[in-house]
Amino acid sequence: MIGRIRPGGADALQSVAAPLRDTPTRANIPDMDIEPSCRKAVEAYLCGFLTAGRLAAIERVLAQRTRFLTVVLEELCHAPNASAILRSCECLGIQDVHVISERNRFRLVRGASSGAAKWLTLRHYSAAGADNTAVCLTALREVGYRIVATSLQPGAVPVQELPMDRPVALCVGNEENGISDKLYGMAEARVFLPMCGFTQSFNVSVATALCLHSLTERLQQSDISWHLSNAARDELRFEWICKSLRHRRLLVERFLAEQKGSGLGICNCPGGNCKCQGLTPE
Repeated sequence: MIGRIRPGGADALQSVAAPLRDTPTRANIPDMDIEPSCRKAVEAYLCGFLTAGRLAAIERVLAQRTRFLTVVLEELCHAPNASAILRSCECLGIQDVHVISERNRFRLVRGASSGAAKWLTLRHYSAAGADNTAVCLTALREVGYRIVATSLQPGAVPVQELPMDRPVALCVGNEENGISDKLYGMAEARVFLPMCGFTQSFNVSVATALCLHSLTERLQQSDISWHLSNAARDELRFEWICKSLRHRRLLVERFLAEQKGSGLGICNCPGGNCKCQGLTPE
């Protein structure tokens, strides 16, 4: 179907394997599920309500987005830090952020990060009774990421020396206690930021931004294939077009009504069991 209206508006979490796969999925839109086979028709219609400047900005940002780098946040407890990290990720082109929040509720400062979080893919790990750190890191490792912990312990190397031959999952820990023993043990590499002052640590959001800036700068100057796949770009493009429109739900409803009234077929759903001519409650 083209659309299903979901009450509540919570983003559906996709499989953790999504960062490295090319198979289109339903768009990650808060109040609609859009079948991949029907996106182009809806997208073309919605583009008519956006300015040329907005559409150009979407293409510019897509060209710089990456899933070669991702960030794992483990048990952050202060909303200003979480908000600042999401802003840094968005500004530096990091699309996916993995949030482990088993003991501490993950919170954001309203307004400070809303403009950033809106354009990111957040994946949450907070299941009761589960080893959420292990679940997150195992899934990332299975799809090719090197698990990299930020640490001042012996054996850590300067972030500037981290090998970039594989996708990197940069893991950041709690503001007071750092990363957990579980994460430290599962990490395949450990990095730190060289410092010149008496103080031997940065604020967690500052440290994350500096690490990501170093890694993204090296990545962009390399010959590594770090850009999004065409399928991933198509998926995010449609998602961002929808999120750029405040009344997207009403626009899609109007589009479907117009198509139904004109008798024109727009759906490419397979199997001859098309339900695209209406939005049905979930």
